[in-house]
Amino acid sequence: VFSFYEYYTPVQMGNSHTQNWTALQDTNGFLFVGNGGGYLVNNGDFWRADHIGETGRGNSFFKSSKGTFYANGSFDFGVIEPDSLNRVSYGSVSASFYSGDEYVPYIWEVYEINNKIYNRHNYGVLEYDPSSGLIEDHRIEDNVLWNSFRSDNDIIVDASDGLWIFRDSSFKQLVGFDDFKDERFIFSLELRENKVLLGIWP
Repeated sequence: VFSFYEYYTPVQMGNSHTQNWTALQDTNGFLFVGNGGGYLVNNGDFWRADHIGETGRGNSFFKSSKGTFYANGSFDFGVIEPDSLNRVSYGSVSASFYSGDEYVPYIWEVYEINNKIYNRHNYGVLEYDPSSGLIEDHRIEDNVLWNSFRSDNDIIVDASDGLWIFRDSSFKQLVGFDDFKDERFIFSLELRENKVLLGIWP
């Protein structure tokens, strides 16, 4: 088995930030990299850098079932869209919900359930309805969220005091999972129906 790859140095990527957090290829074949300085895009010929909002890195990308490209950064989240000349640019969604002096949470994982977009951040889940443009911020009081995974139409989150389930726009703590109270998981992998492998911090 042979594999081929091409390595790009930070200099080749426009003297970009050395930290890369995520990557995604859009429907045009453009390659996007979530970076410490925002996001980078490669059209097959050259790299170009742009910001996600005013400041902050590119934390996570998500492509919806309708092909919408969601880009999430530090203190801002929104979409990346091409114009009539196929030039891509970022448009903020969070700016329509948060005022200039409000804290906009970092988005880490994104899920699409029943045509709505669910963004897991450090304190809860943002529920975004693209059809209406409405955003609801659901939080677990006095808690910090570390990671999450999807199980059917539910989102399971790893909080400071154990595992919680996000279902029907509300949180409920899971019982019988006391072993996870002091553990933080860093990845999840669905092995088969109703069975998920969790990777725990050592």
